[in-house]
Amino acid sequence: MPTTVHTDTRTLILVGNPNVGKSVLFTKLTGSFVIISN
Repeated sequence: MPTTVHTDTRTLILVGNPNVGKSVLFTKLTGSFVIISN
């Protein structure tokens, strides 16, 4: 029996100068907290 796998993957790229709130925006959009480091 064939199996169908549906994926709903999206990619979000935030580009900008340092200290302009990219991490805050990412947190608000995704509802998750991640540690972002360079």
